[in-house]
Amino acid sequence: MAVSTVYLVTFAAYLLLVLAVGAWGYTRTNDVEDFWVYGRDLGPWLATWSYVANFVSAVAVVGFIGAIYDVGYAVMAGISFGLILGISCLYFVVHRVRELNHVTLPDIIADVTGREWSRPIAAIVMLGNAWLYLIMQLVGASILVTTITGVPYRYMVWVIGFVFIVYTVMGGLVSVAWTDLMQGVVMYAMVVLALVYLGGIGSINAQFAALDAANTAPLGKGVYTVVGIVGSIVAFFGTAFTSQSNIIRINATRDVKTAKFHLAAAGVLLGVFEVILVLLGGATSVALHNAGLTIQNTDRAFPVLITEYLPTEVGVIIILAAMSAILSTTDTRLHATGVTTARDIYGYFEPDADESRQLAVSRYATVFFGLARRSSR
Repeated sequence: MAVSTVYLVTFAAYLLLVLAVGAWGYTRTNDVEDFWVYGRDLGPWLATWSYVANFVSAVAVVGFIGAIYDVGYAVMAGISFGLILGISCLYFVVHRVRELNHVTLPDIIADVTGREWSRPIAAIVMLGNAWLYLIMQLVGASILVTTITGVPYRYMVWVIGFVFIVYTVMGGLVSVAWTDLMQGVVMYAMVVLALVYLGGIGSINAQFAALDAANTAPLGKGVYTVVGIVGSIVAFFGTAFTSQSNIIRINATRDVKTAKFHLAAAGVLLGVFEVILVLLGGATSVALHNAGLTIQNTDRAFPVLITEYLPTEVGVIIILAAMSAILSTTDTRLHATGVTTARDIYGYFEPDADESRQLAVSRYATVFFGLARRSSR
């Protein structure tokens, strides 16, 4: 596969920019409170865009668009509705989360149950879940960049993994929040521009339905059932309440008012974004069909759209959006593994450890899970 110089240079420049923000975050991280929860001083708009960027991942960009290419708009019923419902319900209990004044979900579980030993047990379960999620993100990012740039997958795994680890380790939530702000704005703007380029909403819907009427049917091409959609909604609903990164970010905000604002604002932004992403999936299907391009692996639908259909200048815009989505989700999950390990496992067995030791353990754990994710491939 030939290496695309334009895409490769754009990708490299973007990663260097992210690393620069991470290095700046390092200068603002003075203690474990800064690393874990931004010194509990996360402002409303920084928290909002960090939350938005956190929720849009490699699964959303690569998998979501691929799923729409495969089964149509029915994907939105099970995923988007559940996502927004979960965020909406979390809004009504966020004040209680702040009142408990705990950094992590295992902390909250131990408080509510009165059983301190539940902290490390819950932490181990959450770390296992985070590890699998990190693998998915790394695979999604590597497939995307390999397809677009032509650089072999095995090299992309190392490069992207290195960047994820370094800037997260340097500044913790300070680096994560500010890179998320940048990535969230870039991601949102670029996806909107891509949709405008590919055509209007009415035109996309008409052409997508013309390919197969089931594309725009509520249950898709027989893949989804009412029970399946309800189950998906419940799953996303539960995820919003049990996400370690959500609990950490809520406790990082300045006050309850800020915590509520960032959930409400993020819910609106994510709801609009999900609709745009669904339409972009339909537009991708129409564009590939009109160009006579057939995709065997639906996860490659979006990368192929960039490399085989769009002009380079538009493709560059879209790859920035895709990479923003992937980086912003992975850094949040990676940061949470460091916090969970130090606070809920190391802190349980070494309750008298000083802050400098807790900060060191957080960073060591971040590196460990980043490397473990890579070695699992």
